[in-house]
Amino acid sequence: MPVVSVIMAAYNAEPYIAKAIGSILQQTLTDFELLVVDDGSTDGTVELVEGIDDDRLRLIKLSNNRGVSAARNHALNECTAPYVAIMDADDISDPMRLEKQVNYLMNNPGVIAVGSWLYLLSPKGKSVYLDCSPPVESSCVMDKLYASGGGVFPGTTVMRTDIMRKVGFYRSAFPSSEDLDLLLRMSQYGVLANIPEALYSYRLNPSGITFSGKSKRDYYGQLALELWQERKEKGFDRLDTGEELPKYSQPENETDERGYSLNQVLAYFYWCNARDKLKVGERFQALQNICYAIRYQPFKKKNWISFVKLIIGMNFK
Repeated sequence: MPVVSVIMAAYNAEPYIAKAIGSILQQTLTDFELLVVDDGSTDGTVELVEGIDDDRLRLIKLSNNRGVSAARNHALNECTAPYVAIMDADDISDPMRLEKQVNYLMNNPGVIAVGSWLYLLSPKGKSVYLDCSPPVESSCVMDKLYASGGGVFPGTTVMRTDIMRKVGFYRSAFPSSEDLDLLLRMSQYGVLANIPEALYSYRLNPSGITFSGKSKRDYYGQLALELWQERKEKGFDRLDTGEELPKYSQPENETDERGYSLNQVLAYFYWCNARDKLKVGERFQALQNICYAIRYQPFKKKNWISFVKLIIGMNFK
């Protein structure tokens, strides 16, 4: 039995999946299985994966597109390892990711999932931003998780298989923010933590970088937090009793599909990082990040207002 099962759901991932798989096959921890679930791709994803010769790789082919939760659940029902790592088909794992995260879980029995910091990749695969905002201490991670659904990047996590199985894996009621709902349900059995290293690289959307679906993710993220509060108070939530979640309805005046340039995305992340630094009293670091935000988006009024406020000793939100 392998030590860790790596789950990779793939849909029309032909341009990137070879590098994603390669980053797993080159791990320093070699005792793993990689379950690639093709979610009804219509490009050359299947043929590309079938051409990779490695006994640790297993391809599962679904006849039609069922969505990432269903694809991951299909693999989770077949995985055999005590730990599960989630991996997207266009991202990259650091060679020591599995070794460091599995060792962490082995040495910290009260932690049910461990994430890490991450790099943002440009569409062509260049590292353009290091996001080290997730806290390290479990108490801080849990505070952010319960307050806003933050604290850990779900895509960077390695989780305990038995705890995932106890809570029933991903729930189909969540077409978005399904990973947050899973982690919140798992948290009844332990805490989450982060390793203060960038062990994962997340590729920004190459087809006109977007925050597509952000409002939808926020909507279902809030529902996941509400269900957690229900379980905290009653021991169960409305889905446990057969009730359905109210469906997301996008406002008519909200497109939520706007394209953003790489510079706009980077400016946004630097501005958010500056805000977070300011919250913990790191004013100089906040100023550095605002300067980077201005560098990438010099005509954004909000960046300059934040810069001025920092200079004169004011805070910003």
